[in-house]
Amino acid sequence: MKKSIILLIIAAGAILLYWQFYNTNPSNNTGDQIIFDESNSQLYANSEYGFQFRYPSEWTDQDRPLDITNFFTRATGGEVLYMDILDGYGATEEIARREIEANNCPDDPTNGDHIIGSNSEGTYYVLFCSMISPIYNYVFKTSDETVINLSYHDNFMSDWTEDKKLENLKAIINTLVIE
Repeated sequence: MKKSIILLIIAAGAILLYWQFYNTNPSNNTGDQIIFDESNSQLYANSEYGFQFRYPSEWTDQDRPLDITNFFTRATGGEVLYMDILDGYGATEEIARREIEANNCPDDPTNGDHIIGSNSEGTYYVLFCSMISPIYNYVFKTSDETVINLSYHDNFMSDWTEDKKLENLKAIINTLVIE
């Protein structure tokens, strides 16, 4: 009986130490998501459509044509970033809204799919309600008005805010150059 109590105390102590280390060490709270660091990145350049951006060097470009859908994978497996051409006209926010409508979810931040915001080149939006986890998107137009959509998904921690989930995509978009 005494040995069982000692083993139980040791096991509880080990679990407590592991839990405390995991929850107080920020490097352990990223799942296997790669945090984008421009100094350790690769360049994706598309001369056909005239744009380029940087992405984490730990990802692999599958080097497929955009009309088929190109994607990047992480070393631990799984697609992280999809890139494809959308049929579209109008402002990027209108195009994003049509993509949300095609996903059959209301444009409601409390209930799934929604527009997140725009910058000078494009619009961020999320498709969530028909997915198991959110897919963050950025739609932009090239200089010849081709509509490109980047769709980002990673191993997000369930307690991350939307801003935290968007960090990598926004960092990648900040390197976007449209020629």
